[in-house]
Amino acid sequence: MLFQPGNKSELSDYWIEEFNLKFSESYPESPNLYNPIHPIPEDPVYELNSLCKQAVTIHSNFPVSALLIINKGSIHGVNVEVEAWSLGLCAERVAISRALAAGINQFERMHVAAPKSEFCSPCGACRQVLNEMMPKSMIYLHHDNRSVSKHFAEHLLPHGFTSGSLKNR
Repeated sequence: MLFQPGNKSELSDYWIEEFNLKFSESYPESPNLYNPIHPIPEDPVYELNSLCKQAVTIHSNFPVSALLIINKGSIHGVNVEVEAWSLGLCAERVAISRALAAGINQFERMHVAAPKSEFCSPCGACRQVLNEMMPKSMIYLHHDNRSVSKHFAEHLLPHGFTSGSLKNR
């Protein structure tokens, strides 16, 4: 951990010594501390299976991973469960949220895997988000028998609601 200019306090010397920290006299050249973009994997299945190890599945032991492919690379997502089940996060929405938070809104395709499921399929909430954010994009669903099904996001939620359905009055 680095202390930044102007942040040194009376206790700074204690913390620096206690935790072997370094004091920085200047800010880093680039404020970009986290880059969510990873290289596009040659083997999406291997990458998806590796990502599943990072899923937080404290109740279900049902990991899900997603690779959102963009023009510059891929953005990873895993499911995150919490005590209040309805507040958990799905891998698909985590990947899309990470992209949007980084200012990326052009999506090419997505790969999704749920290795402990016979048939991998996004939940209703994810289908809605996929339909709104990348309706014409291909979604690759990787199933446990090593088969893959391909679907346009808009086909995963037929007759889904969009804001275009609202009438301006």
